[in-house]
Amino acid sequence: MTEVLKITVDAADRKDLARKLSDRRTKLGPQVAVTARPIQAYVGRIGHAAVRYAKEEAPEDLGALKRSIRFRFSGGSAATVTASAEHATYVIDGRRPGSFPPIGKIREWVVRRGMPESAAFPVARKIAEKGIDPNDFLGRAFVRMLRKDVPMSKRQFVSDTEREWSS
Repeated sequence: MTEVLKITVDAADRKDLARKLSDRRTKLGPQVAVTARPIQAYVGRIGHAAVRYAKEEAPEDLGALKRSIRFRFSGGSAATVTASAEHATYVIDGRRPGSFPPIGKIREWVVRRGMPESAAFPVARKIAEKGIDPNDFLGRAFVRMLRKDVPMSKRQFVSDTEREWSS
């Protein structure tokens, strides 16, 4: 199952950016029609930042989860950040108690940790009894991106748009 984080530049963002352009007393004023290139660059900057943060936040065992985190444009001014590893959903949402996890995967995991294979069943039983706490690394990455990269990217967007219109 693939976990998805969607990033969209909506009308409110465009209005905010247009207001900032007019605040800077540019000659563009109310006729600002945001061009495609600056929007795509803006979405690309914040999308790639979200991927970078998600890879920093994601837990690592064999690295499959981190390698599965991708960014792609999904049309217009929207983009998606996905984590497509088969276990991504269980990492992000956790696992509710009640059923045994795949014992083969648990066996591989305990052996990688230097435990005897016989530890697989008690670990699986504990997971079945208690579940696994969620680890929403995509959500944390999104919050970091909003705090750190969106304000800076908006300023860069304004600069890119002014440059686009002046050429």
